[in-house]
Amino acid sequence: MEKSEMLPTTMLTIAAAGGGLDIDCSKRVLLPDYMEKIAAAAAASGKHPQIIFRNVDLLLPNTAEKIAKAGQGCVVFVV
Repeated sequence: MEKSEMLPTTMLTIAAAGGGLDIDCSKRVLLPDYMEKIAAAAAASGKHPQIIFRNVDLLLPNTAEKIAKAGQGCVVFVV
């Protein structure tokens, strides 16, 4: 059976429900705007799940800050 990719909308739904995510950005393209939406959904869930972004090759400091602020303590960048 071939492995299927999880859609970004599914990740958003999981985060909004309070579920944590460990996202490897080297294996998928995830735009910074969508990263921010996922982080904000996690924070809004009230459950403060961890949203982990791994292997982010290029992310400007102001963009990373926006994502972190949207997550209100839910976001972890693995560097």
